[in-house]
Amino acid sequence: KNIYATFITHKNDRNYITSLLLRSKHIFINKLKYKNYSVQLSHSNLLKKLTKENVKNLPIKFLLQPETKNIVENFTTNKYIVLCTTSKREAKDMPIDTAFELISLINKNTNYKVVFTGAGNKAQKYSQQLQNKGANFIDIVNKTSISELATVIDKSECLISVDTGTMHLGCAVDKFVLAIFYEEDHIKPWGPDPELYKSKIIHKNQCAQNIFDMLLNELQNSN
Repeated sequence: KNIYATFITHKNDRNYITSLLLRSKHIFINKLKYKNYSVQLSHSNLLKKLTKENVKNLPIKFLLQPETKNIVENFTTNKYIVLCTTSKREAKDMPIDTAFELISLINKNTNYKVVFTGAGNKAQKYSQQLQNKGANFIDIVNKTSISELATVIDKSECLISVDTGTMHLGCAVDKFVLAIFYEEDHIKPWGPDPELYKSKIIHKNQCAQNIFDMLLNELQNSN
C-alpha cells in the first residue's frame, strides 16, 4: 500500500487502476511505440521522469534461486544446450524440420545433449512431433517454473531460442544466447543488445546448418 512510484511498461486500464488502488504517489506510463525503439531502453527511460537525470542502459539480471539447483540432477549429462523453438505467435516459431535437423547436427557433431524447453499445448505438440520424427533430446516442456528454467539455462553451455521470453531469461542469467528472429521488425524493439548481453542474432538464413555453424563457432571460442 501507499507505493511511492509505479512504472507501467505496458499500458492498459488494469495496470493503471491497480496503481490507483494501491495509492501510488507517482504513476509513469510507457507511451513509446515499440517498433521504433528498444523496449529495454524505453522501460529504463521511465526513470527519467522520476529522477530528472539521464539513465544508463544496464543489463537486466535474474537472481537464481538456491532451491532450484537440484533441477538439473535428473539430466543424464552435465554438457547440454538449451533449445526453445516456440512462442505465442506461430510466425516467430522455428519450422519443425529446421529444429529436427539442428538437433541431429548437435547430436552427431558435438558432445552436447539438447535440452528442449517450451510452455503450453503448442510446445507440447511440437515436442511430440520431434520425437515422432526420431529426434533425441531431453524434454522439459511444461516441467519447469521460470526460476527452474533459469537454473537449467545457467548450467547449460548456451541457449538457442526464438523471439520469446526464454530468450530474455537466457540474457538475464548472463548466458550466451543465439537468438533466432523470423520477423525483422521485432529485432529493434526486442533483440538483445550485444553490448549488454552475450548474444548473437540470426535474422537471415535461419537454416539448421547456419544456426549450427554459429553455435559451433561459439563453442570453440568459449573452450
